[in-house]
Amino acid sequence: MVKFLLENDAEINQSCAVGQTALHYAAENGHAQLLPLLVDNGALINIVNNNDSSPLLNSALDGFTEVVQKLLECGANPNLAREQDGVSPLFIAAKYNRVAIVELLVKHGATVNYECDEDGATALFIAAQRGHFDVVKFLLSQKAKINLSRRTDDLTPLFSAALEGHEKTVELLLEEGANPDLCCNLNGDTPLHAAISKGNVSIVKLLLDKNARLDYDNYAGVTPLELARKRGYEGIVSLIKDKMLTNFVEKPKKTESQSSNSLFSFFGYKPKFYTDDQYNEAAKAYLSVIRGEADSHTLTEHEEVLKAGELGRIYFR
Repeated sequence: MVKFLLENDAEINQSCAVGQTALHYAAENGHAQLLPLLVDNGALINIVNNNDSSPLLNSALDGFTEVVQKLLECGANPNLAREQDGVSPLFIAAKYNRVAIVELLVKHGATVNYECDEDGATALFIAAQRGHFDVVKFLLSQKAKINLSRRTDDLTPLFSAALEGHEKTVELLLEEGANPDLCCNLNGDTPLHAAISKGNVSIVKLLLDKNARLDYDNYAGVTPLELARKRGYEGIVSLIKDKMLTNFVEKPKKTESQSSNSLFSFFGYKPKFYTDDQYNEAAKAYLSVIRGEADSHTLTEHEEVLKAGELGRIYFR
């Protein structure tokens, strides 16, 4: 029927009330076999409807892989975005976990790091936010910028994945080099703050294993440890404190004067207003707790001394 109509001078680019052409309807209904015929007879392949959507964008949204392939082979622009919000076919495909379509679009020239929607999110960002592991993995293999943040609020792919609880995606991003210490969102939180805010122990562990910094205050002056305490997440409080102790014990000595036998070396400096005896006693108590030889309550009487050191300023806040 389509061939008959074309042979009888049907207007191939005539649009309906919503701006849809024959090519739009063929594409969004999955009729891949009709596309070359329409294009060969003059159908405008990058024409948009009243919503600024091209046949390619609609096909990416609907998940018609064969249609997307045919349109690209016929010359569709893989980077043609909607004017109203800048959403591109790649962004749409990544958002709805269309892995095969994402691969096709990139193969045909889609810009991987295009900041395509109104707030500057990339395809990697939206895939990470929604936990689409395979899409994230592919985009990273195509050199997607792993730490590129969203323009309006500085959210990174890692922060968003951590906030939404996508453990596998967080693990992948960290393995591929995502920075766990970038301050994100309008509150100055890090991915560790985000994971703690949701009480997500598994993601907190992943971030701690990658040595996420524990001393970052957000803009309200709240550290990850303080946030966990405020939310009542005692398991996360214990994890963070254990990590702080481990980090401090394993920290390289700063100067030759801080010998391996010096208990002062476990602290950033020795406050002048405490005696050596006071400092040694506090340090010994601290080491006993680390080694499991004493309960943490034994630190109480030495708290003021410990607070004056680098570890104590964080540990006792």
